[in-house]
Amino acid sequence: MTESENVQHQLDQGLQALGVEPVAADDSTRTTATRAVTRSSVRGGRSVTELSLQTRGDDVFHWDILGEPATRSIRSLQRYRFEELAPNEITEKLVLLDNRLTPNQGLRQLTSGNLNDSEAEPIASGRVLLLVHGTFSNSENVVEDLKSTAVGRSFLEWADANYDQLVAFGHPTLSVSPILNALVLARAFSGSQTEVDVVCHSRGGLVVRWWLEALAPSSSPRRRAVFVGSPLAGTGLAAPDRLRQTLDLLASFSRQLATCATTASALIPFAAPMFQLSALMAGVLSSAATIGSKTPLLDAMISLVPGLAAQSRQGANAELLGLRAGFDSSTREHLLAQARRYAFVISNFEPEAPGWRFWRHFRKDQLANHAADFVFEGANDLVVDTPSMTDLADTFQLSPDDARNRVLDFATNERVHHCNYFRMPETLQFIQDFLARES
Repeated sequence: MTESENVQHQLDQGLQALGVEPVAADDSTRTTATRAVTRSSVRGGRSVTELSLQTRGDDVFHWDILGEPATRSIRSLQRYRFEELAPNEITEKLVLLDNRLTPNQGLRQLTSGNLNDSEAEPIASGRVLLLVHGTFSNSENVVEDLKSTAVGRSFLEWADANYDQLVAFGHPTLSVSPILNALVLARAFSGSQTEVDVVCHSRGGLVVRWWLEALAPSSSPRRRAVFVGSPLAGTGLAAPDRLRQTLDLLASFSRQLATCATTASALIPFAAPMFQLSALMAGVLSSAATIGSKTPLLDAMISLVPGLAAQSRQGANAELLGLRAGFDSSTREHLLAQARRYAFVISNFEPEAPGWRFWRHFRKDQLANHAADFVFEGANDLVVDTPSMTDLADTFQLSPDDARNRVLDFATNERVHHCNYFRMPETLQFIQDFLARES
């Protein structure tokens, strides 16, 4: 098996359980037509749609979806069949994908740097350090990232020496919204009077905000949090009007994650789930009766993935609006006190290495034609818009002193991206320094 075939095999693994079946190159139904679609009646009269993953200039991968005009020079890479699903079955597929991504859900204790197999309960009192992962990830990935470097292992040793308990919270990230994850977390800590410090990554930051700001009582003990690359004001990756571009971005991104030799160890765990979700959503779009960039259909598609819908960076996101509105309410003083216990790690990743040319096709600020298929308005870390990472509410802004003391900004660079924050010594030293402060 060649390297290219091995990469494709990794990305294709698990697709059949989602209803996406790779088609062999020598399949008898193959046709040379660029946009050929085969439909046949199968099991209960369901239709089967054929879609293909294609490549175009600058290493951009593109899902060929029925009904879309072919506007660019493209080359077919791999074809798939997708069996039409009912809406409730789409949810079932998301649950299946979540269970594969995060098989061990709930709180689990870390002992000597290793996650225990059994579910844990928070200690009744004392100091706890809690780790909360993000989308397409799990507690094991976070711990392995920490253990992969000498600085990370030193951080775990420091945590063991300074906390009475270390726990990680595993949670589904696609089939449910962050507020439901937060409800599970709040119930887990409901009988505990511990002082909790939290390190949360990506979407995990929204889970933590809902817990600390909305579900935890104001009389709770002091609880601090470090938000690492978190979409506190959403991400363009989940905007309904950019869903079509997002599917191509996930496909392009996942291919790059699986093949980038310099960062493969940090990136490969994210590659397969990103690709599988993009294939599932492309299949659903392709099997729909009406297709294209029509907003109602795209809105509906985003709503079928609650974990993404809750992160949408657009004005109609009721969940994010509700979370942010707390700073305008009667609880404002409590929330301001809580916000002063927050710190943030942010980055704007602009890769120049070969293989990353595709990224500029998804950034508006780097395109000559701003009407092109951009996902992000500007600065981002590959997954989250950089300005969103410190944006708690319209009425809350960090002061210059706060920014100096509570924000680690990697600025524009080609080293730190969404999937390797915890492998950076600066990140871990910043977290340790912030959590070691008395106030």
